[in-house]
Amino acid sequence: MVMVSKYIMCSLYFKGLSDPYCRFRLGNEKYKTKACKETLSPQWKEQFDLKIFPDSPMMLEVTVWDRDIRKDEFMGR
Repeated sequence: MVMVSKYIMCSLYFKGLSDPYCRFRLGNEKYKTKACKETLSPQWKEQFDLKIFPDSPMMLEVTVWDRDIRKDEFMGR
């Protein structure tokens, strides 16, 4: 799986920028992209190798978070 994004997100802060990253899960496996600093148009360009088994149905769950000093904040799913 290759994580690539180039779309405009809504900012969570008055300053107008976020440090977005994605968390995703497939079955029991969890993955996370690097945070893109101060942007609303992230471009991760990262590749992940997922373990997919044909005899067990799995759902890929992707969430977007804003990296913060105190606590990361949920931006969307």
